[in-house]
Amino acid sequence: MLRLTLQYSDAEVAAAMARALVLRTFGARYVRALIDQARFAQGLAEPPEPILTGNAIADSLDVQPHPLDSYDALPPQKPNLRLPS
Repeated sequence: MLRLTLQYSDAEVAAAMARALVLRTFGARYVRALIDQARFAQGLAEPPEPILTGNAIADSLDVQPHPLDSYDALPPQKPNLRLPS
């Protein structure tokens, strides 16, 4: 269950655990299946598995991607139309 909280949000895990109790299905596999069913119903994909390297410092890093909007503002490149000689 703890590993599920690393991959999914706390709210998703809590909702799936509540649903699992109602359905009387116990175990992390059932909870994960319920989370995935709810995500797919919302059009969300399964999040990627966390990568664990065994290095405590590397494993504790939280890398946030930057917005890619700045790439749209790059000047267009002129195509190189030279033919090789």
